[in-house]
Formats: sequence, structure tokens, C-alpha cells
Amino acid sequence: MEVRLGIVGMGAAARLLLPAAERHPEVRVTAICDPLVEVREAAARQHGARPLADIAALLARNDVDAV
Repeated sequence: MEVRLGIVGMGAAARLLLPAAERHPEVRVTAICDPLVEVREAAARQHGARPLADIAALLARNDVDAV
């Protein structure tokens, strides 16, 4: 069963977590939330995810199973 992951904040923890999550065959990063537009846009492009500006928008998505 695939887990669709949303990331909140592109700090040090997220930068360490993302490579491990992407290596897992049943995890797909679907959304990245960060208040800085350039950070979220770059991370979303790099990881094939949707960039979002706020947590409420991330939590409202139906393609995010875990945050």
C-alpha cells in the first residue's frame, strides 16, 4: 500500500528525510509546504510534488496520507 507523504517545512530534518522517503518503494512525496516561495517551488520541482504555502492547504488535500 502506497503512503502519500506531505512535508511541512524544508529545514534540516526534511532534507534528511526526503532521500530516505524517496528510496522507499511504497512512499511517494506528493506535497511540500514551506512559507518561502523559492524554497517550496524548488523542493517541489526536485521531488515531483505540489508546492503549498500553508499547512491548512496541505492537510485539506486528498492525496496526502501522512505529514
